[in-house]
Amino acid sequence: MIDEILRGLYRQSGLAFDYSRYKQVLIAAPLAAASAAAALAYIAMPRLFPTASIALGALAGLLAFAAAMAYPLLLVARRRNSFEANFIYTLSFLHPLLAAGLSLGEALAAAAAVEDDKIIARELKLVLRDISMGKDPLEALEESAARVPSPMYKETARLIANAVRLTQRVDLVLLSRLDWLIRMRQIRASSLARSLTVLFEVYVMAAVLLPLLIAILALSLAPLGAANILGIAVQPLALMTLMAFAYVPATSFAFYGLFSSMRRP
Repeated sequence: MIDEILRGLYRQSGLAFDYSRYKQVLIAAPLAAASAAAALAYIAMPRLFPTASIALGALAGLLAFAAAMAYPLLLVARRRNSFEANFIYTLSFLHPLLAAGLSLGEALAAAAAVEDDKIIARELKLVLRDISMGKDPLEALEESAARVPSPMYKETARLIANAVRLTQRVDLVLLSRLDWLIRMRQIRASSLARSLTVLFEVYVMAAVLLPLLIAILALSLAPLGAANILGIAVQPLALMTLMAFAYVPATSFAFYGLFSSMRRP
């Protein structure tokens, strides 16, 4: 079961070397890191041997194993985001070629030649390689769908493969798919715009208007002396300084994180 999970992760990550070498890296990297860390611990702290060597070796081995596992996961996420964001433009290029009467293989070859996204171009070239080695274009397309971690690409590739089997007007099927994808992107863009509008209004109130209101109140009440906040005497100048150099930067940083976490459509 573990081997199946690793094989699936390797397949969707797009690593250039073969699966057996990836397994060798998973085994060799932690062992090498643990051995090096244990040796350094022995040289640096000979009085603590073997406790320090075992502890540092185990920590280095775990970190190396985590890094070897995390790298394919990062590649999977990168490939998925690339296809989700840019494959719609590849489809818009494929549609007129199929409508003009080109075969699926010819259309894919033309798209691979002009594709700007390196990840998508590489996947199209892998499909063309499988076709040139004797595989049926539909079979090559289905294998590509299993290789790519993007749900949108999987659905589109399988839809095209089924359309080729059922009808000669694959371009019309692709056109309907494009129309649906564009509508979904428009809906997500509209929802994102509304969310950003509300979030920006909250940010203005929390990071601009509220500090300004507190500053006005502090200046207005300054002749009365220090304010008593939760039993602590706070001078108006100290309160305004705290708002300007602590509250506003912290609030702005928090909202920056919220804005950055919102995915584009």
